[in-house]
Amino acid sequence: MSAECVMAAFYHPDEKAEFREDFPWLPTPIHTAPKGYDKLLNIDDACPRAVTEFLKVRNTPEIQDYNKENEELYKYISEHSGFNVTKVVDVLILFDALRIERWYNLTIPNWAIKKYKEMNIVSDFFYELYSYTLELKRLRAGPLLRTITENMIIKLQNNLSRRKMHIYYQNDTTLVNQPHELNIPGCSFECPLSDWINLIQDVIPQDWEKECKSIDPLQNYSDISYSTENTEMGVMDTEMGEMDIEMAILQQNDIRNITSNK
Repeated sequence: MSAECVMAAFYHPDEKAEFREDFPWLPTPIHTAPKGYDKLLNIDDACPRAVTEFLKVRNTPEIQDYNKENEELYKYISEHSGFNVTKVVDVLILFDALRIERWYNLTIPNWAIKKYKEMNIVSDFFYELYSYTLELKRLRAGPLLRTITENMIIKLQNNLSRRKMHIYYQNDTTLVNQPHELNIPGCSFECPLSDWINLIQDVIPQDWEKECKSIDPLQNYSDISYSTENTEMGVMDTEMGEMDIEMAILQQNDIRNITSNK
């Protein structure tokens, strides 16, 4: 929907192209890639290594310590919501529902208002985990950064003289993998292209498809066998599947039971 809104604003029809007077809209093609074939934005199905590494990050001592630091918050949410909160993703599931209700001016319970800011911080931290390590940055953000950089080089060489803009669209879990406003440490917002290229080298994979299947994406490659029936992958798929199911239940029931005052 967001991509369609942007295109509707960019390509406003003139009188000849307008097919309804009360609906100033011009149909505009939006190109998508099926899951498993998307190598720029929603890459997890095409890059099982990224999913495995994401699971490893969530189980590191650092993240376990983060959960311990927030045990009191988890306990508070569990006691007031009836939803068993033990880790970051649990807070995300509940907070997303609360945030959407607040956006639409619906009433959320007092207990949630009291801890709203804290839940927001923990929920946002979950998205940081998507590109928490250099390896995840390479696998998840690297392909798009490479494409953007190549387009800038081509434009500089006047080979894309008629094309003024490339627009990519995705959801929040993809956007968090990209540097904010494409502004990276060591480079101002108006960053010379040569500096930009040097600064992003570490997060640009040389052979993304091979790195997605390797044991160590930063190693010198040899013939590497890889099984998609990896135990950790199975655990991750199960956890993310449970998250999707739980989110659907919350939305379907308007979280009446979870967000009720006790």
